[in-house]
Amino acid sequence: MNNKFIETIISDSPEKEFEVRIPESKLDEVIAGNTEMRMLSYRTIFHKKFFENIDVSFPYLDLTLKQIGIPHYDILKVSTEKGEFFVELSADKKLFE
Repeated sequence: MNNKFIETIISDSPEKEFEVRIPESKLDEVIAGNTEMRMLSYRTIFHKKFFENIDVSFPYLDLTLKQIGIPHYDILKVSTEKGEFFVELSADKKLFE
């Protein structure tokens, strides 16, 4: 629930937008691996355009949970018209056998 999905980052000066589409936990790694972003990060502030929730309005429903940043065995909070539930991704067990 704390790993936002970052769609883009925008630098203040110069105003430049970078499409990244990554979990927030990978942002530092992506900036360090991109020469232009790395150089800008020393001189400017990056603003993030992000998603905190995945619902029908999420524009990247074709991405896997891993691509969105949800780790193996995570517990997801799911909200429905019947209330909130917590779902363990226990089907991931086969990945570790």
